Amino acid sequence: MLKHNLPICVLLWCLWQVAGYARADSPPPQPAAETATLYNPATVNQWYDKTAFNLLVDYYTEIPGRPYGTGITAENLRNSLRMCRPGYVIYYAKGHSGTTAFKSRLGTEHPMLGGDPLKVVRQVTRECGVKLILYYSGLIDGAAAERHPEWRPAGGDGKRQTKTVKEIPYRMAPLCASSRYFDDWVAPHLEEIIGRYDPDGIWIDGCWEWFTCYCDDCRKAATAQFGDGNAVGKPEFQAWARDHFRRRFTALVRRLKPACLVSFGNTTPVVSYGFTNYMDYQSGDWFSPSNHRYAQSLAMRRYTTLGIPYEAMTCDTAYALGLGTRSLPKTLDRMLQEGASVLINGGKWIYWTYPMSHGALIPSQMRRAKTCRDWVAEREDLWLGTQSARWTAVVHNTTDIFGSPGVAKALVEAHHSPDIIHVAQLKEPIPYQLLVFDGVGGLNDRQVAMLERFVRGGGMLLSVGATAQNPGMPQLLGIEVVKDRALRDEGHVLLADGSPACLPCDWSQVRPTSAETWWKLYQSWGQHDGKVEQAGAPISYPITARLDEERPAEAGMPAVTARRLGRGLAVHVAGDPFPGFQTFGHPTVRAFTKNLLDRMQPQPLLATDAPSWIEISLRTRGDELLVHFLNGNPGFDISVVGSQDLFVDEIPEVGPYAASVRSAARPKAVFIEPGHKPLDFQWRDGRACFTVPRLKIHACVRLCILPDPLPSKT
Repeated sequence: MLKHNLPICVLLWCLWQVAGYARADSPPPQPAAETATLYNPATVNQWYDKTAFNLLVDYYTEIPGRPYGTGITAENLRNSLRMCRPGYVIYYAKGHSGTTAFKSRLGTEHPMLGGDPLKVVRQVTRECGVKLILYYSGLIDGAAAERHPEWRPAGGDGKRQTKTVKEIPYRMAPLCASSRYFDDWVAPHLEEIIGRYDPDGIWIDGCWEWFTCYCDDCRKAATAQFGDGNAVGKPEFQAWARDHFRRRFTALVRRLKPACLVSFGNTTPVVSYGFTNYMDYQSGDWFSPSNHRYAQSLAMRRYTTLGIPYEAMTCDTAYALGLGTRSLPKTLDRMLQEGASVLINGGKWIYWTYPMSHGALIPSQMRRAKTCRDWVAEREDLWLGTQSARWTAVVHNTTDIFGSPGVAKALVEAHHSPDIIHVAQLKEPIPYQLLVFDGVGGLNDRQVAMLERFVRGGGMLLSVGATAQNPGMPQLLGIEVVKDRALRDEGHVLLADGSPACLPCDWSQVRPTSAETWWKLYQSWGQHDGKVEQAGAPISYPITARLDEERPAEAGMPAVTARRLGRGLAVHVAGDPFPGFQTFGHPTVRAFTKNLLDRMQPQPLLATDAPSWIEISLRTRGDELLVHFLNGNPGFDISVVGSQDLFVDEIPEVGPYAASVRSAARPKAVFIEPGHKPLDFQWRDGRACFTVPRLKIHACVRLCILPDPLPSKT
């Protein structure tokens, strides 16, 4: 797992330095069509879908000078598994260094390997009725790169990289997906792993979209697939090459053991290039404080649209990657908060732990895992077999997992429970009520026409920033784009209560044609005559970005326009404040988002007076709507600039909160979970109104009736 084993300096060095190599005489990969669809739903449904809490033992093989596996005993492992009762456990077979936890005919085993630890793990998991998944580093392998430099990526100049990251414990290097690495290295390992240990699944790390290779083999493959060897540097080909490697990997696993599950961790679904997911479940490791809790939530909101099961790993250690301090165990409160972020959004929770350096599991960590497992079991009926309510979707066209994380974060904080989808996934009829496009480019005529039909049929479209520059979008939005970046740095709007909101971003000048102006755009004091800039004030100077509230200066162009079309609404924001919101969380951007959504949807599917840090997830199952409330409060002030005080301790109890859900008919019953206790509610104006009691980490309101059909479906 590169992200949690690699210092930031080494990671940046790799990203800048790496461009890899392959043997000049190796044949180009065959077309991906050689392997049919590889998703194995029958096997997944047999056991994976029935698990909610699982265990990852992060026992990487990178440190050569310490005994490996000598502390893994049947008694220790048996006691731990019986205590925390995971559905499956993930153990390392090969790490990024290329060192293996088993003896191999390639001679890759750890130099101080003690016995056969994976044999013990396999024996005990069978005794305890726990499935076994083995971890394998895919396109990162330091040992393979050292022995076969011809497998390394090549740069644009054709030169092979000769350096390997040797800093203990990170002896690692990326490898070309078109080289003989799979045939001569990966295939023998898979035969040994599956033949000896009969795993129930394999979790592959290190196959991310993080480097470009220009070697001769990649050029041959680019010629075969795209008709042009120069396509080797294009994202489409690089995505194809990694896709092909992953397909070959899955095909070999299927041949060796058809029922063995396969997942490639931390990979982006490459739907933009027409490739499939060829795996049984989507997975990723999200560790904090290097990742915010939202990273777990947004990843699940992305995965929920892919049609296959999904999970996330959260670590019981506060992994302080690059922070200059030790990584120490987290509190139970924080583990439950992060686990709930995964579970309320339909994912399976992987409790990720570290053993002692010789492999023995740590009793105190296993006791904490047991408490988490008991907490999950108390709510298990709320996690399994649910689907997104599909109310709001953030639509993007990037290869990033999150797409547009800033606007997704803003929608979560506005309690709109967004899914995250790629534009290539949009199919008619569109099942969402609100689609949000934040700076999305590359839309074609067919997609724009589909969006127009969506709006005319009753859907709502929110276009932000550069989305309006797609051909056909100005006509749909009822505007003309007069000048890009006509106002620099920031603009202001006046919210419904008259208070100003600074929105820090550049603004385009648009002119309404068939749209109306919802909000005027105002300039900061002195912005129109350059006085602030002439004074040389820094961007953080407190009196910059201030509106003259007594005599607000109009910018002469709208901030927000809206066009009513058929039964729907198309709204455009002429600037894009959301990328900055991802990093800084400006309260003014949050207030603007809430005001805008309230105006677009005065009768939303869900309404609540809960604060922004209460995350709400809407899930359905049968005739039930499950409204999850997650207390995302970190419990203390983390706003000190430069502070290292990043470890979350106690999570405070919060609430109660008022909430209501729009419904076509009065619900048959409403319950508060866990405990399945009837919850008093009132039925007013087509809404079920109730109060969510005080909660510590999580509560769920279960309504026994599906919500009102969305306008786009009627």
